Amino acid sequence: MSQTLKERISLRQLRQSLNTKLFGRQNATLAKAINIDPAWIHQSRLNFRYIYNRLDAFWPDWAIAQFSPYADSSTPPLHELSCLNTTARETFSFFTSNKNNQLDINSRGYISFPFLHWGISLQIQDADQFRPFFTSALHLDPSQPFIQYSDQQPIASSFQLSHDAENDVSHIKITFKNTSDELVQKSLNLGVL
Repeated sequence: MSQTLKERISLRQLRQSLNTKLFGRQNATLAKAINIDPAWIHQSRLNFRYIYNRLDAFWPDWAIAQFSPYADSSTPPLHELSCLNTTARETFSFFTSNKNNQLDINSRGYISFPFLHWGISLQIQDADQFRPFFTSALHLDPSQPFIQYSDQQPIASSFQLSHDAENDVSHIKITFKNTSDELVQKSLNLGVL
């Protein structure tokens, strides 16, 4: 077990090197043969290692739909090269000059940075049940890289996502407003993965 900060940094660098360089040439060769970005083959391998590392870990919605061992309709991936999202494809993607900073958002409220390996899951909790934050389709504003969503319930919710490609920054704004005359108690849960 590593004890010092220097040893922990060295171990982290070694793990990162193994994850990114071990299959580097193989990923490039496979990607060329099937006409896909090598980064997606690498992502599939990362998905496979993460999803099947611990069954009680947080799985993205698409992984539950495709690969959950508890669902009758799902089947596990045949190998680590087939562990990509093929069920929930309704995604908007925002790109910058730095490819690693790509931002994706889907209609279930999952905002991810796929090449940075983290994301934010937006969900609403009603009566001890979690449901997707968005209840209708998302639309991209044609005049700029901007998504705006609103839901008129007793508690109105609105969501804005804007992406500044020049400065490589994304802005998220979530607003809740009580539209009734009565006091309503709600909780907001935000998960960073």
